[in-house]
Amino acid sequence: MVRYGKLKDIFGSRRNRPFDIHLARLSVLYEDLRIELQGMIARSLPRLDVLDPRWEHPEDPKLTGRYRRYYFLRRTIATLNEFSECFNRIRRCPEFDEARKDPEVATILDDAIRFFTTHKPTIQRIRNDIGGHFGNEAAHYAIENLDPSGTSKIECILNAKGMPVDPRLHFAGDIAAAALGRSLGANNLPKKVEDLIQNKLVNAYAHVTAVVQALVATDLMWRFGRS
Repeated sequence: MVRYGKLKDIFGSRRNRPFDIHLARLSVLYEDLRIELQGMIARSLPRLDVLDPRWEHPEDPKLTGRYRRYYFLRRTIATLNEFSECFNRIRRCPEFDEARKDPEVATILDDAIRFFTTHKPTIQRIRNDIGGHFGNEAAHYAIENLDPSGTSKIECILNAKGMPVDPRLHFAGDIAAAALGRSLGANNLPKKVEDLIQNKLVNAYAHVTAVVQALVATDLMWRFGRS
């Protein structure tokens, strides 16, 4: 089913209406999260995996695209934090209560409220550490907690004058990974990252999708017409 509508009429006819503002924001965050999630779980994205290409890891495919996956992991956490904030605002709107009159929708939205209320501190803490831009505190923690036995490399092309160009900073992935330890703990960090993804983020993605689907079904779809 495809429907068309004039966005100015769909979102602009009730100027500055809070529900419309929050709904527009949730829409963008939902599609951002879709891209970030696919960027995180894709086995290989050759144009992005210049630091960890597939051909370098024939015996351990999980290492392919490691830097790219950690990048999108950080971005998903930032987006989830924004979604949680926006969801907290939209649930105060009377239109949200109107949507909850449908028992099935109410169950979906109430489950999401409980989830984000419970996990908001964890999501926000990780976001503040490494989910936004890679800040000074994250970099400081990372270099103080690098694996003493770990090695990495730098790669570049030498031009005709012998000067390095197009540098590939492979060690950046190790620094970014080490920074995750500030929120998750440095011991057995790979397992903790996997636990974060499987036990919190996967559930968060499911709640985001369910919330958006519920709001589409009860409100947004009908703004684009009924036929």
